[in-house]
Amino acid sequence: MSTLKDVAQAAGVSESTASRALNGNLRISKKTRDLVKKYADKLNYHPDFAAKNLSRGQSQIIGVIFPLPFKRVKPVDTFHLEILRGINEALDSSDYKIMLVMGRNEQTFFEQVKSMVEEVKVRKFVLLYSAKDDPVIKYLTKLKINFIIIGHPFHHERFVDNDNFKVGQAATQLLLANSQVKRPTFIRTKQTRPFEDDREAGYREIMKQNNLNPEVIMIEDQDEIGNALNHLEGVIFSDDRIFLYCAREVLKYNLPTVCFNESELVKLIFDQEKIINLQPQLLGKKAIELLFKPHITHYFVPYRIEKSKS
Repeated sequence: MSTLKDVAQAAGVSESTASRALNGNLRISKKTRDLVKKYADKLNYHPDFAAKNLSRGQSQIIGVIFPLPFKRVKPVDTFHLEILRGINEALDSSDYKIMLVMGRNEQTFFEQVKSMVEEVKVRKFVLLYSAKDDPVIKYLTKLKINFIIIGHPFHHERFVDNDNFKVGQAATQLLLANSQVKRPTFIRTKQTRPFEDDREAGYREIMKQNNLNPEVIMIEDQDEIGNALNHLEGVIFSDDRIFLYCAREVLKYNLPTVCFNESELVKLIFDQEKIINLQPQLLGKKAIELLFKPHITHYFVPYRIEKSKS
């Protein structure tokens, strides 16, 4: 079986250069990376990640943990995909790779994380969710594993987040600026999700400032929204997944709508003038930055109000 030393000798470089080249480190020239890969393929070389991890006690892997899926609301989660793109871009010039956790239920979810820590020696994680009494967060905290939460913290976790209270306020003010809308409605899921709670609180605050009674609709099934839309003046969706789930019904009534995140899927459907961009790629990049800067506890990524179409 070929070794890294064999590949390095064949390519005429040092072992450290060969290692960095095979890991896609951009500090190594493309010419050298291509040359090393050519000889690695020719010699049928495959790195022994398990041995490397055991030898140094931890891996060059960052675990990215997705939230468990909703029971019914399951369109493609473009927000998390954009965060993942930002994470990947932030790691381009490093030797670190990404390993994903996307569990189907709480038990398999926890076991995947435990396996990554105990068997793969992962010591750095980014969690794409937050929760009050989450077993994964408790487990990582107990073992003093380095992790960053993208979302609202509940204890002493280090985190990156939008100020979702202000996001909810901005969405409500944006809708009230439309002369057709005298009383906007906030639509969210029936689940307890911190960012939805914070955005709803921001919505309620602006409604209170304008002496308006808030109207919040909590849905879990598409039929629940279809029956309610005919009397609404304008709607704010708690996130883009809920909007995409209900888009057909919303467009049927041509309701003024505030939507989040300038993803390709949303842009294909959303026909309003403005959109609130939460900069998910920047969330991912800042999460990686915090992983390697333990003296920084948190970072708030600002939202931007942009035109949805050019």
